[in-house]
Amino acid sequence: MSPTMKAALKKMAWMIPATVAVSLSGGGCGGDDPDPTGPGIAPVAAFAGNPVSGEAPLTVTFTDQSGNSPTGWSWNFGDGATSTVQSPNHVFQVAGTFTVTLTATNAHGSDDEAKADYITVDPAAGPTPVLDHILPLGAGSGLTVTLYGENFGDGDKSPGTVMFGNVAASDYPLWRDDEIKVVVPTMNPSGVQNAAVRVVVGGRESGSVAFCIQDENVIRLTDNSADDWQPCWDGNSTICFASFVGGNFNIWYIDAGGGTAVQRTFFSEGQTDMPAASMTSTTLWYRSNHDGDWDIYESSGVGNEGCLTNTPEKDFEIVVAPSLAPFVIAISKAEEHNGGTIWNIHGYVNGNFTQISNGNADFHPTFSGNGQQVAYMYKFGDWDPGQIMVVPVHGGAVTAISDPDENCAYPTWNWAYDTIAYTRSSDNGRRNIFMCDPDGSHEVQLTFSDFDISYPIWSPDGKRLAYASFFEGNRELYVIDVGDILIMGP
Repeated sequence: MSPTMKAALKKMAWMIPATVAVSLSGGGCGGDDPDPTGPGIAPVAAFAGNPVSGEAPLTVTFTDQSGNSPTGWSWNFGDGATSTVQSPNHVFQVAGTFTVTLTATNAHGSDDEAKADYITVDPAAGPTPVLDHILPLGAGSGLTVTLYGENFGDGDKSPGTVMFGNVAASDYPLWRDDEIKVVVPTMNPSGVQNAAVRVVVGGRESGSVAFCIQDENVIRLTDNSADDWQPCWDGNSTICFASFVGGNFNIWYIDAGGGTAVQRTFFSEGQTDMPAASMTSTTLWYRSNHDGDWDIYESSGVGNEGCLTNTPEKDFEIVVAPSLAPFVIAISKAEEHNGGTIWNIHGYVNGNFTQISNGNADFHPTFSGNGQQVAYMYKFGDWDPGQIMVVPVHGGAVTAISDPDENCAYPTWNWAYDTIAYTRSSDNGRRNIFMCDPDGSHEVQLTFSDFDISYPIWSPDGKRLAYASFFEGNRELYVIDVGDILIMGP
């Protein structure tokens, strides 16, 4: 139907009296019809807005004027925002000219009216806001992030608006002309998605900064297009990790709330990874082959390191023990056995290693909070799925706390709440983080990512997990807060 004919029919519909409309409907005796306002007739969409022009931010009241008793309304304001309210108010934050469309529906059909270039919004006078960066690089709805830049306010007028894509944030714990703390609005994400964030002041827009909308209670720490993995906590506010920036792995540090990563080791040869930090000293341990063989090193500062192991086989990884433990650290240490290589967990103290496990394929050790037990992953083959085991630090009976078919790996013991987290395949086929009691009971799923997760590690306060996840072609670092789950219990 042509626009001219459609307009003519709308005009005719408004000219027909209600009694005539009933007689035209057919359907026998009108007195028996329960809907005398237009049975069997689809709506005729119509609306008006007031005002239709002005300075940003411009609030417009839209009034539904549709005929034939619509029961549903769908508005598109032309700036990316929508509404299903019959007669909504809408704030146009950005300067421009906008086409507004109303679709009215009832049980008999639908109709729409589009008014081209209906709303004109002019920018207010003043400087253009500048958005430099956001920390952390990504977060879930309900978490607070910080925006840095300038010209975020408008003098005596109200401060501007932070837009996550087309969704305006409404909760601001802090607003300054150069810094905004804003709560990430609900975006209804499916897995992980990016939003273009910008600041709008009086219709003047800053440039946009890409922001990663995460699952609930998750923040993203890194986004450098290089592999970042194997995180460990150095206190509650700092995370050290291995990064492939520069073409080989070295150890870096980053604030647990996001920020600029700082390089800690500077080896140009080989790979340096698997960091482990002490909660009570400045000592850092790591694995490196920069001298030719894989060995464990300890360092109290840049350039100040010592080698703890000196074997022709790999010393795979290292974990720090709590202060009550009989050992300082534990490592997954390689040994030669009948011409092959086996792996077992060893505890280290006073220059000596003591064997803890005897499974011949034992990796990823983690101490209990009292230092008297070690959980680890026993692997059935070189790269096959594993099973979580618990053993006393002085050796003894080994207890399996996971099913061998569950594909478990990377255990990490929570010293504050005495639980063990680990990764295993979830219902979506991806490796997610689960948690259980030290005897294997009360398993709870903690993450629901659409991307594989590895190397989870508890924070010292026991409420957060740092981990690496493979996303967009490389591993990046994330932190999830599961304090509410721990407090409520399984």
